[in-house]
Amino acid sequence: MRTQLKELEKNFRTLAEEQQVQSQKSFHDMLGVYYRDDISEEAAKKGLKKLAPDFPKGVLEGMSFANEQVANYISSILSTTDKLTGENVQDLLSYMDKNNSVKEEALEDSISEYRKILKYGIKLGFNMAKLEIEKNFILQYDILLVKD
Repeated sequence: MRTQLKELEKNFRTLAEEQQVQSQKSFHDMLGVYYRDDISEEAAKKGLKKLAPDFPKGVLEGMSFANEQVANYISSILSTTDKLTGENVQDLLSYMDKNNSVKEEALEDSISEYRKILKYGIKLGFNMAKLEIEKNFILQYDILLVKD
């Protein structure tokens, strides 16, 4: 389990770095990269142009932040625990659930559009990270999910 968690920590740090780099690209540079194969490029560009210009930047920066936080949580568990168990994975998932950025449901009207998008990216990043952790540990180690 320790080896898998170390690998997962490394993957989340790499993903955070890649997302941070991608967030610095212009919106138009990203248009050619983020469309599905079953949707024509023209339709994808038309749909993406409806998004706020800050949307991809905010989402990617938010996801980068979330992935960096998850890597830090994993690092903390690895450095403070000698024998890893399913309870440690439960703790990791609990840390993610308790993060204020994930818990905050309503965003005030006074918050800028970019900040709303950034927080959306953070929530998205944490949720995707949880799915990855659950896929890699919950099923493999037959860990019972405990909801707070």
